[in-house]
Amino acid sequence: MLLAILSPGPVPAAELLSPQLRPEVEERLDPAYRAAVGALRMGRMEDAERLLREVIARRPLHELAEIGLADVAWSRGRRAEAEAHLRRAVAAAPGELAPAHAMAVFLLRSGQIDEATAAFQALVARFPDAVTPKVELGVLLAARGNAEEGEAVLRAAMARHPASLEARIALVTTLLGRDRLDEARAQATAATAIAGQDPRPFLALAQVERRRGDLGAAAEAYGRAGALAPRLAIAHHAQGELLLEAGDTEHALLAFGRAIEADPMLAPPRLGRAMALQAKRQPAEAERAYAEVLDRHPDNVIALNNLAWLLADGRRDLERAEGWARRAIRLAPEAMEPRSTLGWVLRARGDLAGAARETEQAVRMAEGRAHLWLQLATIQMERGQRAEARRAAERALALEPQNVQARALVARLG
Repeated sequence: MLLAILSPGPVPAAELLSPQLRPEVEERLDPAYRAAVGALRMGRMEDAERLLREVIARRPLHELAEIGLADVAWSRGRRAEAEAHLRRAVAAAPGELAPAHAMAVFLLRSGQIDEATAAFQALVARFPDAVTPKVELGVLLAARGNAEEGEAVLRAAMARHPASLEARIALVTTLLGRDRLDEARAQATAATAIAGQDPRPFLALAQVERRRGDLGAAAEAYGRAGALAPRLAIAHHAQGELLLEAGDTEHALLAFGRAIEADPMLAPPRLGRAMALQAKRQPAEAERAYAEVLDRHPDNVIALNNLAWLLADGRRDLERAEGWARRAIRLAPEAMEPRSTLGWVLRARGDLAGAARETEQAVRMAEGRAHLWLQLATIQMERGQRAEARRAAERALALEPQNVQARALVARLG
């Protein structure tokens, strides 16, 4: 579907051209087709193709099997083949929703936006009782800059289908895009009242609360989503991020732990756990956690950068720290953080000239960051460049008048 955001988790069917197949429909079809749909949803495309061709061999005009073969072709990058299957599906069942809907999604995924818009408009006109095409049309119109028209379509969908979470959540997203936060909050709250065991309304509410600046309420909403769907790693991770931002490292660690348990392969929760341990001033545990991230994701720039900084700060294993910092720079040459970290590593290695050079480069990349000026002042002072150090420290203090370190350094430099 188009509404990949606020999905309750990674579902292979979300990548399909027609993921709206329902079990109650499949039960009336033959076992090979039901097995093929299961294979599609699990991403087992070879099995799916074999089973679908068995179905078509027995019944050549099987529109749903043709849609399934279109999904197989699409997953392999064979756009023309997918379109041919869809056209056969539409021809086999010209009055049915599923083939026409799959074709509309195909047009959208293929970048044929005008044609897709027209196809969704035709679906809404032909199938007034179907909520999904209305929701997708509303989202598409809003994404194209026709926010008012998109909102009107979504409100019409809600009026006809008042119990549709899909329509209400899409409206929340559209209202957020228009900065109508109070209305978005009201709609998200209403959605939570009819959510049942569906976590999506709480994810939507969390996004609204975050935009409103109420981090506590956003964290609580993510927690509700995670309680409804314990395997929903995104909810636990997002809650951990908010708690970490609020300085609640203990509960952030618990949330990141739940996210890791839900999906051990995801990098962000492991990275969040490492950052929480670093914020909690547990450097040894943080180093181990960053190393775990790099074991699974060796090109994670944040882990490379933060681990190099920790080692430099502790003046340990500095050769490896320098290698990690330089690797982070190669991976993210436009980011100032790895430059700053390399400067700190070189300082720890006794190369003050190199440290100053890298830190000056970081300052040029982000002149409004007080901590960079403070780092530069520290290195210049250690090089005996007191006048330059004082100017850098004064710049840091001007940027952050309450910065105790900057004030102390200015006083120390006279």
